[in-house]
Amino acid sequence: MARHRYTICIGSNTMDTNKFATAVTEVAATLECPSKSCIYTSPDALGRPGVPDYLNIVIEGTSTLPPEALNRIYKEKEQAYGQRTAQHVPLDIDIVITDGEIIRPSDYESEHFRRGYSELERK
Repeated sequence: MARHRYTICIGSNTMDTNKFATAVTEVAATLECPSKSCIYTSPDALGRPGVPDYLNIVIEGTSTLPPEALNRIYKEKEQAYGQRTAQHVPLDIDIVITDGEIIRPSDYESEHFRRGYSELERK
């Protein structure tokens, strides 16, 4: 069975740090040998006024699940944490890199991803 390497960005602008850490633990449990950046804050990537800052983290790890299946699990988890609105994002989970291929270039280039990713690159 093929093993895939994933780099994932997780964010929320509605959770407190403890609830966010719980969500992160749930996501990390979907991966083998996960490595995590610290939790950090960032402003809304689109610069929209009135949108709260985000809690973010970047996680790397492996899984035998193909990208489509893992992404489906993450989108279901997002829904379980609540409905998104224009200004409030309870949970956002994005697979940014799969097996060394950048699959979400705009996230890859964003400050909210690069900060956590650079931390993992130093480990």
